[in-house]
Amino acid sequence: MCQYGQGVVRGLFDEFREDNLKGFEIWLPMMEGDDAEAARQQAEAFQDQRVVHAWDPDRCLSHLYAESLKLRGPAWDVYFLYAPGVVWSGNETPEPTFWMHQLPSEIGADGRLLLDPGRFAQETLHLLGNGTESKISDLALRLHAKALVLLKTQQGQYSLEEIAKAGGAAATDDSGEGSE
Repeated sequence: MCQYGQGVVRGLFDEFREDNLKGFEIWLPMMEGDDAEAARQQAEAFQDQRVVHAWDPDRCLSHLYAESLKLRGPAWDVYFLYAPGVVWSGNETPEPTFWMHQLPSEIGADGRLLLDPGRFAQETLHLLGNGTESKISDLALRLHAKALVLLKTQQGQYSLEEIAKAGGAAATDDSGEGSE
């Protein structure tokens, strides 16, 4: 999970204190510096009893999800939501109720599912059975801001341009221009 995406997820857990919201963060060696120690540090920075952190050095889950999502590359920087009662049984991953990503289209990722904090929060609200969607735009802005602050703090970004670059696709609009 990238740091921007982790910021969105952390923001959701901050906003929604419900006990039935649970999470799994799986860390993979995808970029230089990704190792068990870095994963441990990220897990320590996001401590919540409802979240389980794991290090997957062989990318086993990445391969399983890439196959189930029909991607032509590794599944990483993906964010899954599951309805209550979904159980993993057997060797195949359960199909997510909803998912978003920060993957390039070249590997077969649907561009309409690029991580959007507002839409992800709205789907989370729906699955939690919380019909209060009137403030979704405010929530989306808070999640985006929390994710950007996390990037700045952890990567030492100091300008909006650097933060937008670090945030990648999540911080740009469809034309590739930075968005505010």
